[in-house]
Amino acid sequence: MLYQRVLINPSVSASNTYEAVPDNNQPQETAAIFSKIEGDVYQLGVDILPAGIEDIREKIHNKPERVFAVKDGSEVYYIGLNSVR
Repeated sequence: MLYQRVLINPSVSASNTYEAVPDNNQPQETAAIFSKIEGDVYQLGVDILPAGIEDIREKIHNKPERVFAVKDGSEVYYIGLNSVR
């Protein structure tokens, strides 16, 4: 199955919320998407999250189908995946 990756950024319109923004990459299989990511990847709602990673799924406007946290050293960022039909 192919997925479109989205970036999850803090919302400019409301505090403590996030927005999913398409990153303009071509749809890819999950292995290809994650092969380009450095750091530890955790799927929210599936994996046990280490300290410093928050389950933000309910705080995302236009929430993608799958949400992941990436911890690269002390930096944490979030991405999402939507299936392409």
